[in-house]
Amino acid sequence: MADPTSLPSMRAILEYLATLYPEQLASTHVIAVTSTDSDSEPHLEDWRNRLSSLTRISAPSDGYAQAIAEHLANIDVESSRNRQHKPHPDVDYVWVAGEGDFCKVVRSHAIKTWQLNKDNILWCPYWFVGKARP
Repeated sequence: MADPTSLPSMRAILEYLATLYPEQLASTHVIAVTSTDSDSEPHLEDWRNRLSSLTRISAPSDGYAQAIAEHLANIDVESSRNRQHKPHPDVDYVWVAGEGDFCKVVRSHAIKTWQLNKDNILWCPYWFVGKARP
């Protein structure tokens, strides 16, 4: 899951998978939250047919956390592994980067709702709304 600031990293991850583990793309789910279409990584749509899913959500930059929280709350797929709710039955790992509260919402949801192990969540807050980066 990514906001506009982390979409280049997301693309790099997809390129890595395509090169070394192309079979994993078919089970990869991407969620991108952007303010406008111009915020999106060029050629993001080119990956759509190679991924299990590609979801684009539009929200103002100060509303990324709320937008992803609402989207995640609407995901209701039963896990075959532990019968808990997770984004898809085959997802056991989450990568999220971007605005800090956006990352916190995703991580919290993955732990509390999907019951993922903290070690299976890589989260990297790049920035926080209204705060200068140290």
